[in-house]
Amino acid sequence: MKRVVSVVLVLVMVLSMTTTSFAGFSGTLRDENGNIVDQTSAKPQQNATSDLVIKSFSDVPRSHWAYDAIMSMARKGLVNGRTAPNEYGVAEFRPKNHMTRAEFITVIVRYLYSDEINTQEKGSYWYSPYYKVALDKELVKQSEFSESKLGYDITRQEMSMILVRAMGATGEDNTNMAALERIRDHATIDPYYVDYVRVAYQAGLIGGLDKYGTFAPRGILKREEASTVLHRLIEPSERLKPSEEDLNAEAEANGTVFKEGEAHDIPKAGDTVIKADGTKVVIKEGIFGVLGIGQGVDIWTGLVYLNGEIAKEGTLSLDHSIFIKWHKTGEMHTQNEWTMIYNETYPYEAIPETDGEIRNIFWQWDADGGYDDYGRVTGAWVWIGPFF
Repeated sequence: MKRVVSVVLVLVMVLSMTTTSFAGFSGTLRDENGNIVDQTSAKPQQNATSDLVIKSFSDVPRSHWAYDAIMSMARKGLVNGRTAPNEYGVAEFRPKNHMTRAEFITVIVRYLYSDEINTQEKGSYWYSPYYKVALDKELVKQSEFSESKLGYDITRQEMSMILVRAMGATGEDNTNMAALERIRDHATIDPYYVDYVRVAYQAGLIGGLDKYGTFAPRGILKREEASTVLHRLIEPSERLKPSEEDLNAEAEANGTVFKEGEAHDIPKAGDTVIKADGTKVVIKEGIFGVLGIGQGVDIWTGLVYLNGEIAKEGTLSLDHSIFIKWHKTGEMHTQNEWTMIYNETYPYEAIPETDGEIRNIFWQWDADGGYDDYGRVTGAWVWIGPFF
């Protein structure tokens, strides 16, 4: 129990810090019963000036997929936000903010080896003592993370590696691996991290970003995700079980909703696009990971690039080919994607009996459209998708 309380306190600190200092309010943190929470190890920026209680987060509604994980700590007075609570006890958690390598490592080290932190020299960075302990305990290796680069955002595959090693450090079996088939995009995981990701899936620490178990290995870990996986680490009863129907409930809720053609971030499987007529389309992943094939929706127009430019028909895409729209349905893909769709959807089935029959959405049978080597009419499948 002591260890659980310790790690949750650390979560308060780390989820509230910047790369150089702890961020948050300067006051006395109390639990829901009015008892003062011991923060001697938290080292807030200033001395206590007022009694403040976080009762809720304005940006973590009950419908939020990580609500229980975040608020179970808040109800005990153990979770700090990115802002000070107002007079009603409401603060901001900013669940979509990124987690850095240093922050994640710090939480794990505090959880496992809190007694060893004060024996370390301060070093060049605020996180230096934690990094040194992490190296000593083989939670990380210098070849994996150099100290000067711990301020970088941590990827999901990096998170899995540290998480699984932390499991082993607590005495848990961290050798059982999930089948690769449970991880839809397992082929995109760097070989160095594959086994760690499989163990994390099997242990129920993670469940993927959609109902297919997509992992997004190079995706950046968010505060809401970090809170959840760490909560599962210290509370095994909260872990996912492969047999649960809601194994990926967090991922489905994690999808975003945007109107077709309006400004939005990079679309992903599970996102919902609202068309002009009000129809809602949930983006699906097709062949070779191409999104939205045959769904008759433009998922790219309105994409805002880092330089502020907006994607639209005819502009250069992320794969360095132009966007091309099929105006018959409104569906838009890059030129490279259309090439893949063309090659992979060609119907090799037996010749149909009906002229004009459509197969695989993009091909139509023309009974008079083909000839054999002797000049006889044989018919042919004709591409009816956009010209590219």
